[in-house]
Amino acid sequence: MKKRMFSVFICMALCLSLLPTTVLAGDTVSFIEYSWNKDTSTLTSATKSVSDYTTITNSTTNWNNTATGWYVAQGDVTIGSETVPQSVTVNGDVRLILADGCTLTVNGGIQVAEGNSLIIYGQSGGTGQLIANAASGSHNAGIGGNGSENSDGETAGTITIHGGQVTATGDGDVFEYSGAGIGGGGGNPAGSGGTVIIYGGQVTATGGSRGSGIGGGGSPVRVGSGGDGGTVTIYGGTVTATGSVGAGIGGGSGGDGGTITIHGGTVTATGSGGAGIGGGYSGSGGTIIIHGGTVNATVRVGHGAGIGGGGGGDGGTTTIHGGTITIHGGTVTAAASSNGAGIGGGGTNSGNGGSGGNITISGGTVTATSNGGAGIGGGSGGNGGTVIISGGTVTATGGGVGIGGGISGSGSFSTGTSGSAVIFASSNSGNAIPDNDDTSSWQGVIFQGNKGNVYGTSVTPIEDFTIPADKTLVIEEGKTLILSQGVALTNNGILTISQNATLTNEGVLITKGTLTNGGAIQNKGAIVYYETKPEGVTGSGSVFDGDSPVPYVDETGALQTCSDYTLVTSDVTQWTGDTESGWYVAVGKITLGSRAAVTGDVRLILTDGCTLTVNSGIQVDGNNSLTIYGQKDGSGTVNATGASGNAGIGGGYQGSGGTVIISGGTVNATGSVNGAGSVNGAGIGGGAGGSGGMVTISGGTVNATGGTISAGIGAGGITASGNFGSGGTIIISGGTVTATGKAIGNDTSLTLSPKAGEKIAARAGDSESGATPLAGSPFATETKITDLVSGQKYFHSQVEKITYTVTVQASEGGTATADKTTAAEGEVITLTATPDSGYHFTGWTSSNGGSFADASGSSTTFTMPAGDVTVTANFARNSSGSSDPTYSVTLPGEVEGGTVTANKRYAEKGETFPFTVTPDEGWELDTLTVTDRSGKKLEVTHKGGGVYAFQMPAGQVEIEISFREVKPEPLPFTDVREDTWYSEAVRYVYEHGLMAGTGAATFGPDVTTSRSMIATILWRIAGSPVVNYAMNFSDVPQDQWYSEAVRWATSEGVVSGYGDGSFGTNDPITREQFALMLWRLAQNQGYDVSVGENTNILSYTDVSEVSEYAIPALQWAVGAGIISGTGDGSTLSPQGQATRAQAAVMLMWFCEKYVTW
Repeated sequence: MKKRMFSVFICMALCLSLLPTTVLAGDTVSFIEYSWNKDTSTLTSATKSVSDYTTITNSTTNWNNTATGWYVAQGDVTIGSETVPQSVTVNGDVRLILADGCTLTVNGGIQVAEGNSLIIYGQSGGTGQLIANAASGSHNAGIGGNGSENSDGETAGTITIHGGQVTATGDGDVFEYSGAGIGGGGGNPAGSGGTVIIYGGQVTATGGSRGSGIGGGGSPVRVGSGGDGGTVTIYGGTVTATGSVGAGIGGGSGGDGGTITIHGGTVTATGSGGAGIGGGYSGSGGTIIIHGGTVNATVRVGHGAGIGGGGGGDGGTTTIHGGTITIHGGTVTAAASSNGAGIGGGGTNSGNGGSGGNITISGGTVTATSNGGAGIGGGSGGNGGTVIISGGTVTATGGGVGIGGGISGSGSFSTGTSGSAVIFASSNSGNAIPDNDDTSSWQGVIFQGNKGNVYGTSVTPIEDFTIPADKTLVIEEGKTLILSQGVALTNNGILTISQNATLTNEGVLITKGTLTNGGAIQNKGAIVYYETKPEGVTGSGSVFDGDSPVPYVDETGALQTCSDYTLVTSDVTQWTGDTESGWYVAVGKITLGSRAAVTGDVRLILTDGCTLTVNSGIQVDGNNSLTIYGQKDGSGTVNATGASGNAGIGGGYQGSGGTVIISGGTVNATGSVNGAGSVNGAGIGGGAGGSGGMVTISGGTVNATGGTISAGIGAGGITASGNFGSGGTIIISGGTVTATGKAIGNDTSLTLSPKAGEKIAARAGDSESGATPLAGSPFATETKITDLVSGQKYFHSQVEKITYTVTVQASEGGTATADKTTAAEGEVITLTATPDSGYHFTGWTSSNGGSFADASGSSTTFTMPAGDVTVTANFARNSSGSSDPTYSVTLPGEVEGGTVTANKRYAEKGETFPFTVTPDEGWELDTLTVTDRSGKKLEVTHKGGGVYAFQMPAGQVEIEISFREVKPEPLPFTDVREDTWYSEAVRYVYEHGLMAGTGAATFGPDVTTSRSMIATILWRIAGSPVVNYAMNFSDVPQDQWYSEAVRWATSEGVVSGYGDGSFGTNDPITREQFALMLWRLAQNQGYDVSVGENTNILSYTDVSEVSEYAIPALQWAVGAGIISGTGDGSTLSPQGQATRAQAAVMLMWFCEKYVTW
């Protein structure tokens, strides 16, 4: 019995050994699956796993879905050999996982015929390799259909690649029926490409001599016998496809391009006789649509188009079409080496080239070149087809024409009625765009050769562009060129704005060449100029001298400057500290479409009011570092959002963060969240699976957001692999910091290190609403708080000033009060001392430093020291060397129209008693009597300046007074009627000496105010102080009426210069700029500006026009009643120029609220 059982076991073992190796449920293998989000045009990933699958061995050659349909390649596996090839056949729907580190080599190729499908997945590292080589002489595709020399080649099935490294090579030499790298087999006719979908990974596909890299198989017969490209869709990854007589991507030799759609990724496609992307030799381009990505399509030799039709022998009677080509975005480079078009029709030696077909470009950066054909349009001798370019930045350089037909004058060119493209068209013959008889219908910025013009009444390009050094752009009369937010124009050549023409800049204008302004430049963004400052610039935007230093606030709060820097524009994505400088400056509104990479030690200055958006995050990893500075207002912002497992700022996928230092500005950093939260980069710190690095925050506002498995500041994570980096080291010494993400662990070193005179309040919790203060908060000394925040998902810290106690006491003989009982170092306290009868005040003293504005004044201010302090009011008994008694003086109570004040309420007999009479505005003294206790009137003497005095009798005295309203003298201005809304304000500023007339009888209420005028008015309000400050503005001579006012205003930071050595003396002031200056003056003078902190200005319909830097000032101004709505009250008109009437009203309201004359 035992022998029989043993025999059964041996038999079962032998039988199992003959079956494919299958892992039982529970032994899971992970993989990454991608999907395309149509709404956001982005790839999303999910980490999944499978437990029932077949492990591939060298004998696993029949892949089918009869069991699970899942196959896994692990380690090094080779099927077949070069001398004895063995192909793999896919039946049904099969899924292949390339485990990280594996190499699966199939010498004989993988047959995926029509009706079957193969989906290839990678793992998180993406290092698994598949090498599929079609057998020599087989005419097969590397992956796809089999070929035949005597019959039809097979059409490929559906081949989908999500990841890994896939290399596929088709079979066939120049005289044979050739298979594609991925796609159809060779034959007569050859097989088409089937359906190929690529989401990610690294794909290298090389066709046999006549087969395409990806697409149709090839045939030695020219027309109609090659396989068409089928349907090829690329969403991402790195794709390199090489054909020869077949296209790089598209048809095999003799085949059309099929339908090719590219959404993203990096695609390099190369043909010879065939197109780079499109038709094989003698094949039409098919339908080609490019939405995005980086696409390079070239033809090494032969007459194929870069993108479009393949070439054809001598041409004969063959019609070669460019097909239908549509480009919506991305970066596309298409180059033909001979007579084919860069984009469009193929060419021939005989001159019968292909037509351009239908070519539509609505976005992206497109460069198309050809030696003999059109840049965009027909091949040499071919019709130009129909070319519509409505958007993007397009450069077309041809041998015969730039855009149009290889046949002179053929084809049509248009831009659409709402075009926004920037087009550079040129040709070796000088015929840039033949179809130019009716340019009135064009819309865009179009260069023909070296001369460019704005076509259409108003044009708004949507992408950055540059005027080259050898080209001129003219904005002609009646035309407007608009640079919207996020768009930069760099002028290296000549930019001419004609009379009655306008350049509206809401983005960035960088002018290094010549700028001639005969019209208007309306600046709401940033202008950076070199050598010569543009003239006639109006608006609230910034103007920078590119050759002058840029100011910034360093880690200690000190103001510094940087002279050697690089301006950040949309194409500046490689930030390196290995250059002479390593400094980068962001101005205006800039968007980087790709990730910024930091190498070395890089410093970034966020200028006030700028917004830098980096859509794929900022890479700072390893030993690299990024330091972010703000300017004085701290209103510059950077928004960095990671993608593909990257941190918002920090490491890439599985990469640790480097060193990130933030000392100013607003930093919003969000880590990538892929695969339903399974692959997360930190907001600031590590990429998915990477450690946090070193993060130091000494100022600014920082908002860092991670995901469910990554920290706001710290490490990133990957769920499937369980790879969670350590949290790194975080030091916070200032600023306002908010971090949200994965629960903070003990592997994170978090230290609060407050600066002198400050403390840091911190709270943490599972969410913002559930956060509570940490034990010991606020922290006044350096404290490691890792244990206090461990396990919390939300963290917030902010700086508070350390406050000290001020105790006010009085010596015998009086009382003393203060308006505060606690204050921070440097804060100002108001003190009041009142003597008792028979005593007088002798002065203030302090127990612990600080300073008095006037230590001998009974009412004064005191500046708080760094510590608790006792302030004493000292009094002494009155004495004249005798024991004469004192008698009281009774002042009047509340009187309409004015007040009476005196320094004391007592005097000895015979003493002169002074008192001050102060009428209210618009009132004057009417009656004044002083009587003794018997009712007898005493003689009163007017000492001048409102001061009166009498000689004290031997008894009590009472003062009585009345005031009368004064009817104002009529203003001398004939242009200010009494019934206007600003007449009262004009009278106020005129009578207080703040503003004078524009002439003897005119005020000029509708005239705009200038920077020098406002500086002078604010200087007068401050008391016309004299300051010792070096002022070297080129447009402020030392002896002008406004010189001292400008000196004071710049020294106090109330008004600043442009940073180019000029003050902008006569430049007009906008309403928001005026509000900002008044706000700064109020702060400078120590006035309370808290009234506007929570004022809601969102109800104004034009609130979107308010510059970010001016928001706090306008909130204060509206809340304090200093500025009100315009028109019907629903608008603020922040960019409107402040007229003298508006300025008068704002000044009156400001002075009435704050200023004591």
